[in-house]
Amino acid sequence: MNTVLKYLAYAISGISILTVSFLGFALMSGTPMNEMAGVGKFFPQPEEAEEVADQEQPDVEHELASDHRSAEQMLDESTSPLKAFMLPSGFSATELEELEKALQTRMAELDQRERALDEREDELLETDRHYQDLYGRLESLRNSVLEEEAEVSAQKEEAARDRLAGEERETQSYKKMAGIFQEGKASDSARLLIDVYDPTEAARILSALEEERAGQILAAIHSLAPERSKAYHQAFRTQ
Repeated sequence: MNTVLKYLAYAISGISILTVSFLGFALMSGTPMNEMAGVGKFFPQPEEAEEVADQEQPDVEHELASDHRSAEQMLDESTSPLKAFMLPSGFSATELEELEKALQTRMAELDQRERALDEREDELLETDRHYQDLYGRLESLRNSVLEEEAEVSAQKEEAARDRLAGEERETQSYKKMAGIFQEGKASDSARLLIDVYDPTEAARILSALEEERAGQILAAIHSLAPERSKAYHQAFRTQ
């Protein structure tokens, strides 16, 4: 390449880089190009914006008075700028109003049902507490009855033991008394039994004697008091 052309290319490249850098700096600083020192005269002045005269404001009340559209139509037309962003509705304004009323009615019914369920739940809880209280009372009463039954049973057993002990002592006493009637004449023993003891006591004394001796005394009783001997014989047989 020719040396002159090479230097000329270098010069053009340097000027281009300098120009781009200067313009970039000017844009970043925000200074208008026509106000830049040295180069401002190479850029045209911006045209002044024409002042727009204030237009006369429309009479709103007059326009409203002359507007014969229904409220539903005005509502429908007022949303027309948004219709481009809305899906088409399958319900009219009246149908939407009816749906809203039905929804409110249904919500009121659900609220009433919820309150009724809450009241029913409270009643069930109160009933459960009442049953729990009754169960506690019945359990306490059952324990009390069981304790009383155990006490009565213990008293019965003690009374039975006392009765048996008393009967044993009485039997031993009659056995001792029978020793008096074991010896001697049968007529003397019969007379003593008739004069001192009733048929039941006499029968218990005779039961403590040997069978032969008891028969002798009963025969003597029959001889001494025939009218009373039957009672003594019967009491002896029941022992």
